[in-house]
Amino acid sequence: MDNQLLCVGHKPPSWVLEGEAQYLKRLRPALRVQVLAPSKSASAEQRKQQESELIRTKLVKNAWVVALDEGGQEYNSRALAEAVSKWQRHGRPLAFVIGGADGLDPQFLSSADARLSLSKQTLPHALVRVFLAEALYRVQSLQAGHPYHRD
Repeated sequence: MDNQLLCVGHKPPSWVLEGEAQYLKRLRPALRVQVLAPSKSASAEQRKQQESELIRTKLVKNAWVVALDEGGQEYNSRALAEAVSKWQRHGRPLAFVIGGADGLDPQFLSSADARLSLSKQTLPHALVRVFLAEALYRVQSLQAGHPYHRD
């Protein structure tokens, strides 16, 4: 069962693709990345609604949706590994969703199964992709019982 990362935006710079690829090739199960590029010709609220509709069409059936949002729950690495393990026990593929420049639609956020914040700072969406891929690789390592910072 592959997990997915849905990103609203456009093609990122090569350094993002390279950094992301370093972690994606190590993840088991795989994390399939899809970039969703909606229209730019609407108001911020209309764009968020359009993005939400586009995201819903791309979600795998029965996905456990984790919305990345600065108002979401923050975790240290060990706690994130525990949270991901808990989400995985539902037996559903995980779908991590990164919204556009204006964030995710409030209705989409309220319908998500979980909300995750990687930082209280506002991070560039392209950087979030690399950050999340690394965090999920670290989760996988912790779940497998690998040493964590040699502790």
